Amino acid sequence: MDSDFNRLYAQLGLRPDCTLEAFKRAYRRKVAELHPDRHPGATTGAAEADALSLSELTSLYTTATRFHRAHGRLPGAAPSSRLVEVPRRRHVPPAEGDTTLPMRLEADGNPRRQTRLAALVVVLIVVLIVILEASTPEGRPATGPDRARAAPPTSTPAPSGGLPSP
Repeated sequence: MDSDFNRLYAQLGLRPDCTLEAFKRAYRRKVAELHPDRHPGATTGAAEADALSLSELTSLYTTATRFHRAHGRLPGAAPSSRLVEVPRRRHVPPAEGDTTLPMRLEADGNPRRQTRLAALVVVLIVVLIVILEASTPEGRPATGPDRARAAPPTSTPAPSGGLPSP
């Protein structure tokens, strides 16, 4: 066991095989004791030492609780012979009346694959449109809404004589 954790347990007055609840309770008591608000008239040197001690204590506490989450025991405690089951995330069906679309998972459980595929299809369509627009011959008449602007209006000249021909 690391000497830092030995100091942590000594500061808290605990042994490594204590329960998580006892560990948390002792930590909260020690934080309340070292907190600068509890000693408003303390000298600067004492306040700095307490602040350093408090930050070191908080850092060790965080590391110890992470260790507990990962291994089911506090650092320095003997591993237990019983298996610690780590909860796994599982699929929860949407609630009745939920209007959001459910995310379909691939066989390997990776929803990002569909997102990547959709993005690739969109990029390919954009590239295809750009290529088709660039390859359109300039002499070809335009179609669609731009047709009126592209083709000048055609008018037939009136016959000389002023009367239309039958």
